[in-house]
Amino acid sequence: MDLDGYSEEFGQSANRSVSLLIAGAIVWLAVGLLSTQLSERMGNSLSKSLESFVDE
Repeated sequence: MDLDGYSEEFGQSANRSVSLLIAGAIVWLAVGLLSTQLSERMGNSLSKSLESFVDE
């Protein structure tokens, strides 16, 4: 393989690495945002359940 072939192969592998990095960041961002929303909803429903249990 000559220098041009190595250069082309490196360019292709570098592009895949960056794409994977960006995709991973997007997934973790979505997980983080969903976890804050689910925590708030779960906390509110748990709080209401405990209030009704204490009132009885």
